Amino acid sequence: MFEFKWMKEYVEGMGHEIYRTHLSSKFEGKRFSDVSAIIFNEYKGIVFGIEVNVCGETVIKLNPGPFIIP
Repeated sequence: MFEFKWMKEYVEGMGHEIYRTHLSSKFEGKRFSDVSAIIFNEYKGIVFGIEVNVCGETVIKLNPGPFIIP
């Protein structure tokens, strides 16, 4: 179907995109790990990090399991 191996790999990889989005306010006060589970179970999305503002600085936390969503 594909003329070159790289074309097949490219098409397969297109389904593995990363998006940045705002979380709904319904997740406020919940642990990151709980929010990740909800999003996976309900939407099949994978949440692996969160961007938060700390003292005016943007901080990205990767898989901060017990972190409480502000």
